This record gives sequence, structure tokens and C-alpha cells, in this order.
Amino acid sequence: MKRPAIWFARIVVAAAALLFTAIGAKFILDPTGAAAGAGLAQASSVGLTTIRAGLGGFAIGFALILASCVFRRDRVRDGLAYLSLLIASVLAVRLASAFHDGTLAQSAHLIAPETMLLVLALVGIALTARSTKSVDKPALRD
Repeated sequence: MKRPAIWFARIVVAAAALLFTAIGAKFILDPTGAAAGAGLAQASSVGLTTIRAGLGGFAIGFALILASCVFRRDRVRDGLAYLSLLIASVLAVRLASAFHDGTLAQSAHLIAPETMLLVLALVGIALTARSTKSVDKPALRD
């Protein structure tokens, strides 16, 4: 991969890893405040545990997956693909839910950055795909 393409890709993946780390930490360290800020209500200690594990743990786990892709040149494009798949899924569900529930205006503050993150990841995939075409890959051995 060409140097500018790989660095762009690494920056996108690393920024997303930091973002998911911050989201996870917020839900793990302050589940009540994070839930309230997201419009969720928790009713019990089990609810707090579910918020920590389901929202915080998932975000931290995904951040670790992305972080593992940043430092290996042969894995950066995989990190972009994982990020694109996750964000596209989240965005599709959020848009469908917002239309269904009539909360499009209230969801705009999340839809905009999710769309931007998806666009950046897809641009990174396109740039790294273009730069890998010029590199000869060794043939597979039997």
C-alpha cells in the first residue's frame, strides 16, 4: 500500500478505536449517566450490569479489535471493513428506527457522525484497494 493511503487508513481505524473506547468507558464507569444521556432508563442493579456489559463491554471489545488492526499493515484494511460493517448496520437500524418511531430529529446528532465515520472508512477502503493493485502479491504455495 502507498504510504498516504495506509496512514489515512490507520488514522481512521485508530480514531474509531479511541471513539469506541470512550463510549465503552462511559457506559462502564457511569452507566446511570450514560444511559440517561442516551434516553435509556434502568430500573435495577441488573439493569446497570446489562448496560455496562452490553453497551460498555461491546464497545471496548470492538475498540480492541480495531486497535489490533492499526499496527499491522496487512490488517488495517480489515479494520476498515469491520468498522464499515458495524457502522453501516448501526446506521441502518438507527435510520429505520428513527423513521418508525418518529425520532429522526432527535437522532440527528448521532446519525451525522455515524455517517461521517462510515464515509471515512469507505474512503479508506477505496484508497487502500487502489494502492494494493500496484503491489505484486506472492503466489500461494502448496
